Amino acid sequence: MARAEGHLSFGQHYAVLNLDWISFLIDGIKDTSVGQEFITNCVKWNDAVHQKDPRPLTIFTSLLFSNSSQPELAKGSPFTRLLQGYGTFETGSSGVQIDSNFMVDEKDIILQKTRWYAGAGNSLEQILRAQNINTVIIVRNHRPG
Repeated sequence: MARAEGHLSFGQHYAVLNLDWISFLIDGIKDTSVGQEFITNCVKWNDAVHQKDPRPLTIFTSLLFSNSSQPELAKGSPFTRLLQGYGTFETGSSGVQIDSNFMVDEKDIILQKTRWYAGAGNSLEQILRAQNINTVIIVRNHRPG
C-alpha cells in the first residue's frame, strides 16, 4: 500500500473481498445502534468501491450448505455449534443472500462457501490467480457486542 498525493493506493491488481454480508447475519445486528452503524459504514464502503474507476474486482461470500441437513457440517463440532440458532444456511434460502442493504451488480462475484474461510469449497484462489491479484482488502462481518 502506498500513498500518492494524499490518497491511499493498493496498486493496480487488488480485489475487495466482502465476507458474509448475508441476511442471516445482518438481521442479527440491524436493530442495535452498533449494528446500524456497521451497516451504514459497509454501505458507504461498498458504494465507494462500486464508483472507483477503474473498479477493483469485488467479491462477496455467502456461507451456505447443500440442504437443510447440512451434510458439510460434522455433528457436534465447534463450527456446527457456533452456527446453531442462525438457521440452516440452506442453498436458495433468503437468509444466505447478500443482504439487500448492499448493492451487488453484474460485475460483482458472489462465491458460496461452507466454512468461515472465504475459499472453502469455491474458486476464490483460482479467480485471484487468474486476475493477477496481489492485494486483497478483506471486509468482514463481525457481530457487535
